Order: sequence, then C-alpha cells, then structure tokens
Amino acid sequence: RRWRAARRAGLSEVPVIIREIDDKTCLELSLIENLQRENLNVIEEAKGYQRLAKEFSMTQEIIAQRVGKSRPVIANALRLLSLPEKAIQMTESGELSAGHARALLPLAEKLSPEEFEKLLEDIKNKNITVRELENLYKRLCENPVKEKKERPEEIYYAEIEGEISEKWGRKVRISAAKNKGKIELEFYNKEDFEELIRALKK
Repeated sequence: RRWRAARRAGLSEVPVIIREIDDKTCLELSLIENLQRENLNVIEEAKGYQRLAKEFSMTQEIIAQRVGKSRPVIANALRLLSLPEKAIQMTESGELSAGHARALLPLAEKLSPEEFEKLLEDIKNKNITVRELENLYKRLCENPVKEKKERPEEIYYAEIEGEISEKWGRKVRISAAKNKGKIELEFYNKEDFEELIRALKK
C-alpha cells in the first residue's frame, strides 16, 4: 500500500524504518494496521479488538490509543460480540447493518431465543429498519396495563444514565426510591470488569 501511494505521489525515494522484532510483535503490529483500514465491518473490528485484549493483554484504553479511536467506540464494538451467534454471522456477512446490530443488543435481552430468531428472519425478509427495531424495543419496555407518567426525577436519572453511558461506553441503570437507590454499571468481560474497577478507584 505504501509503495502504491509513493508511486501515485510521484516519489522515487521514501523514508523507511527497519525494526528487529519478534513474531508476536509482528503479529500485533499487523493486526493493529488491519484494524485501521476503513473497509472492515463492525464484527471484524470487534473480533480484532478482542484478539488484542486476549492475546496481547491490552486494556480497552490501550487498544483505543493504538488504533486511534475512543475507548467507548472500542467498548461498544466489543458489546456486539455478545449478540446471539446467528446475528453475529449475519452482521459479518453484510445481511445486517452495523445499525441493525446495535439496535438488536437490547432486544436480545428482552426476547426469547425463538422470538429473536424470528425477528432476524423478519429483518431479512421484510426489510425492517433500524428505527423500527428501536420502536419495537420501546414498546416492549412500556407497561401494557397502565401508562406511567415520568416524574421529574426519573427524567433527571435518565439524563444522567445517558451521560455516564456515553462517557464510559457501557450500559448504566439508576433506580431510586425516596431516600435511597442504586447505580448499576455493566461490564462485558473480565478485562472490561478490571478496567471498570480501576476507573472507579480513581
């Protein structure tokens, strides 16, 4: 790629750095370079990040620095690997878009395996949009018996959930009664849990 770029730029000489590195470092550098390409789909990216975490013991923060992306982007990509296998395969093959895959994450928790399988077929055969999936999730979250009017404090908690979720790249739930409550922070694997603990200790 560099040789072709030099030819197109009309260069006859280019600076070169020669490194003496072992096979493991060579594999790591090759993997990082591949992750910086623009034509990878989201599952290929996520699997690449997963390899860096598992095989090279990189934290999400280090991965983000090495590939030039934010840590929430890395965390959100890795979350896609928690989807049922069929959804992962369909996203990797291009049958599902990245937007569809992200919208399916919360639905995978709400639906039974059979219902989720049927939803995948409907997306494929009926061209269900990302917005329709988001609306489906909202309907599933609604109380079918009685519509509940949001109190001001619930709106406030929802805003805080959104801010923390965006900053930390993980799902956040705040539940509160009169004078007490709890905050739940999701983690997606052992390495992510350890990184969350380090962040909380700071």
